[in-house]
Amino acid sequence: MTNLGSSDNPLEHYATELSFEPLTSDPEDTQTGEMWLRTDLDNEVEYQIATLRFDNGDILDIPVYETNANLFDDYDPILGVNIDGERGFVPLSDPEEATFPQLAFQHNQRYGWNTLQEPSAIPDSVVSRPDDNNSTSTDTPFGIQISVKRDWPDFIDVELSDNGSDRTRAYIYRFSDAELVVDKDISDLSSGDQFRFELSDPLDPDEEYNIIADAEGSSYTSGFYDDASFPYESDDIDIIDGAAREDEGDPNPHNFVKVGNLELD
Repeated sequence: MTNLGSSDNPLEHYATELSFEPLTSDPEDTQTGEMWLRTDLDNEVEYQIATLRFDNGDILDIPVYETNANLFDDYDPILGVNIDGERGFVPLSDPEEATFPQLAFQHNQRYGWNTLQEPSAIPDSVVSRPDDNNSTSTDTPFGIQISVKRDWPDFIDVELSDNGSDRTRAYIYRFSDAELVVDKDISDLSSGDQFRFELSDPLDPDEEYNIIADAEGSSYTSGFYDDASFPYESDDIDIIDGAAREDEGDPNPHNFVKVGNLELD
């Protein structure tokens, strides 16, 4: 445990990181101003990885969040929390807007401890690659291979590239095991059209995914860019390779020119 202050004399903390030994139960006796870290409590909010408990006469539960730039871009500074070698953080804010006014942080000025203000679950990034400069007639599914930098839930949008035609179906496959994630009928769509894949489970930042299109065994025209320089990057999602079939790469990105959150609603 660490003694950090009291309601009459709130913590004025100057270090940019706190370290705690993770606990799975509360200490038997705590004094006002003491804080400890619990890693076994149910995390009540998304991205929470632990809970700081603060004895202020009552017990305050303060969420500790995973370290992810997309989550704390709006908070400057943040207070780091070392959890047995893993780093989490607590957002800081103007004291008048603080969730926990009983605690304060001094960094050129005084800040209050806060909770994460409902970050957007779905990233707002879009990544694009150069427009098609070539095409081929084929019955092989072709597309792009992507990776995400954080969990990507609910949906992901794509735009069909210019030089293709007669594509009837689009698919997302997990590259590591060729598992189908989702597929969609695109027989009514044309080059330049945008559409949405609805996801039953989030795309995983520890995986890569092939997004491909074909004509379900028939011949179609696959548009592609033949001078690719991978990766094509954005804040939350990258195009890392071309894709052929469920589990193959390709030197050329085909059929899709944009992928991400295209705000189609």
